[in-house]
Amino acid sequence: PTTKSALAFFSRYHVQFIKLPDLYRSKNNVVATKNECKCGTPEELTEKEDEGCNCSDLVEQIETLQDAINEWNKVLVDTLAVVEGLTPDKSILNWFEKIGPKHMHDDDRLKIEGQSSALAPPVLTGDAEKLKNSY
Repeated sequence: PTTKSALAFFSRYHVQFIKLPDLYRSKNNVVATKNECKCGTPEELTEKEDEGCNCSDLVEQIETLQDAINEWNKVLVDTLAVVEGLTPDKSILNWFEKIGPKHMHDDDRLKIEGQSSALAPPVLTGDAEKLKNSY
């Protein structure tokens, strides 16, 4: 199967305890079907004999599912390194406790530079057109 890029935001919890187990289950089901079809053996069933037995498709599905499992596991490792590398000064709680109150009640304006306040990253909104009825 072909894949297309998609925009999705999952929590580490969702990936680790929902997404990955679901992918493992799916892969195990396809492997079981492949075994039932006796793929790679002289007794291999054909699609004519059993509708679900297209061994090349089954092998491709297994490879695709394994690729997805590998990628999600890589993402978990990569994001864990980021999370473990955070220091208290980068915490949003630290911002509210230390920086925000300091500048909320004085005449100095709090300036945040180089950080978009948009809900979507610039790469997604770069070609966007403002609607006549937008505010």
